[in-house]
Amino acid sequence: MKTKIKFLLTAMVIILAFGAMSCSNNSKKPSETHDHQHETAQYTCSMHPEVVMDEPGNCPKCGMELIVKKTDEPKEQSNAEDIKKVKFKVDGSCDMCESRIEIALNNSDGVYIANWDINTKMVEVSFVESKTNMHDIQLAVALAGYDTELHKASNEAYSKLPDCCRYVRTL
Repeated sequence: MKTKIKFLLTAMVIILAFGAMSCSNNSKKPSETHDHQHETAQYTCSMHPEVVMDEPGNCPKCGMELIVKKTDEPKEQSNAEDIKKVKFKVDGSCDMCESRIEIALNNSDGVYIANWDINTKMVEVSFVESKTNMHDIQLAVALAGYDTELHKASNEAYSKLPDCCRYVRTL
């Protein structure tokens, strides 16, 4: 009887040892599987930019899905002659519109900085010409629900705007 118990205990130890080794045996090195962007990423709400979290999820104030917040680190270096500054009209109506428009633009590839003026309804965008263009910049705004000179927001995107952001659309 003691021999059977010793045999069963030995077999269990061997099985557990092999199981532990197989769980820790990855074909990739840890440096290959580690996601550095996720490590430093922060998430914010496009409606409530003061909400900042370290993990993806939903805004505790409104329930909207959080988006990746751009860091304050300078973007890739470019020649000064490659940076272009433009202004164009973007329909909107409130401070929340300002935040949503600027977040949509500042999260676009190639955009250095964007500032929307609630009084003039004009946005000023500095961007890297070799990385983006006016079409893509204005498309990013339209996808966020706001009409621009080149792109009108879809009815679906417009309907997702908060009530205070629903500006009067022109035909």
